[in-house]
Amino acid sequence: MTHILVSLLGARLSEADYVFQDEAGDPVKTRYCALALFDHFKKLAAQPDRLVVLGTPGSCWDVLVEVLHERFGEPGGEKPQTTELEKSIETRDNKPEHPLTQEALDHWEDWVNENAAPPGTRIEFKLVGYASTPQDQRTFIQTIREFVVGADRLTFDLTHSLRHLATLALLAAMIIRKRDEIATSIHYGAFEISEQNNGLSPVIRLDGLLDMLDFLAALSAYDKDGDYAVFAPLFEAQGETDFALRLREASFREYAGNFEKAVKILRELRAPSAMLGGEWQLIGDELDERFSWVENPDLYTRQRSRALKALEQGDLLRATVWGTEAVITRVMVKLGKDPTDRKKRGQLGGGGCTWDNLFRAAHFSDDEYKTFERLNRMRHQFAHAALARPDEGAEKAMATRQDCVDALKTAFDTLLPEPPAS
Repeated sequence: MTHILVSLLGARLSEADYVFQDEAGDPVKTRYCALALFDHFKKLAAQPDRLVVLGTPGSCWDVLVEVLHERFGEPGGEKPQTTELEKSIETRDNKPEHPLTQEALDHWEDWVNENAAPPGTRIEFKLVGYASTPQDQRTFIQTIREFVVGADRLTFDLTHSLRHLATLALLAAMIIRKRDEIATSIHYGAFEISEQNNGLSPVIRLDGLLDMLDFLAALSAYDKDGDYAVFAPLFEAQGETDFALRLREASFREYAGNFEKAVKILRELRAPSAMLGGEWQLIGDELDERFSWVENPDLYTRQRSRALKALEQGDLLRATVWGTEAVITRVMVKLGKDPTDRKKRGQLGGGGCTWDNLFRAAHFSDDEYKTFERLNRMRHQFAHAALARPDEGAEKAMATRQDCVDALKTAFDTLLPEPPAS
């Protein structure tokens, strides 16, 4: 397992006594919080394989080299001569004639690994810009992603960073955790509150921010297609594996057409927010709102809502499927049939009871029936990529994406009226 510790370097390093909330023992006195993290993980048998330091032309690289040498250098060994390095660093009062380059940092990286690095850990220096433009911000995030390729575990130290770079690093951490599927944690040494904490600086874990962003992403995904299975991994992460399993089962049941069973499962579950605890109340309320339809379930309303939402989101396949099913539900209700009876639902349109006869019996107009027939053929076109009996109207409706959108809008306006207020 490869563990990478990424540390953002700012303009100064101040000595602090760092303590960890989940660790007993003496505080770690150091000017560089990453070294406190190094000791912390070493105790946990998770010593970082690489320490990647990201800093700007104004970061205190010279001080960092000295701190590393003080900690890991051999007594009486070669001392770093950082005068030229110091002269190349940008400050408010110093605009160097020869600004710092990555080549110069590469030299010091080699020196540190030969003279001031802990056994088993490779130290790497990377010069980054100030990320003051959107393009530079994207480059900064991509730089972090490139550095962590091959990692199984990733730890961020944001203690000494410029504030806006720390914010970008947080976004990078979220992307890496979601897209690259790397276990990620974020740490901040709270030097500023040491006076209120008996002179100790707690190293605070900010992983809760990543969890919160995961929930927001799941809410967005649910709002897109109405599939509550997207919440399952989040409940699993909270230890609610049974809740997550049943969410997935309910989602499957609804997609498979067993609406009653889906509602039954969801009703048996406690309110989602209750499973998360008080600290999740903000998002829990949002989650409960998205499950509130279960209290007064109406199949037509649910299917119509999902069809319209899918169309709004540009998910034309789901819009076509849910729209067709909503029309069938409406027909069954008008005929006095139970739309949740899967057997009767499956028998519709077969035998001597053809769709056109069903629509007439339910008091739909011929134009409404033709619109449904076209919608149903569009669904078959999506499902099978070709129609056994080509329909000129359906083919025209699906000639281009915009044609399909327009056809669905027309069909839904015609066939899916808003249900009366209860």
